[in-house]
Amino acid sequence: MTGNIINTGGPYCDQRKFAYKEKGTDTWVDVGYEQGMFGKGLFDFDLAELKPNRTYEFKAMAHNSKGWSEGYALTFSTLAGGISNKGDVNGDGKITVEDIIKTINIALYKDNPTGVELASADVNGDGQVTVRDVVQIVNIVLESERGAL
Repeated sequence: MTGNIINTGGPYCDQRKFAYKEKGTDTWVDVGYEQGMFGKGLFDFDLAELKPNRTYEFKAMAHNSKGWSEGYALTFSTLAGGISNKGDVNGDGKITVEDIIKTINIALYKDNPTGVELASADVNGDGQVTVRDVVQIVNIVLESERGAL
């Protein structure tokens, strides 16, 4: 999960965390709690031990002297087997230019990806979707094109 503090409401935030729940349930579970001095920027937490073939909601939260603030609830789904196909971001069983475009949009925060899409786009496994993942998917596509000749 990735959150983004876009406004600290003062000099800094002193706590940040995530909350998640299975979609359709009422109870949010806090995870990834951190204390410190946090300015604007991204923060993340790798969530494990999820049930397969389920949809979850999560939200990022930050605290300052005025209290807690939270982002919008976003959703993601787990696979039936819990495994993503690295590079196949759109889930069509192939790694193509469409996956490159979707990964670029995820990296630029122009897409609201599911958990499976995020896991598939994070080809290098560093917990983020960046230009490095885009380059790796481009290389996969180019190698498959060379093999098709």
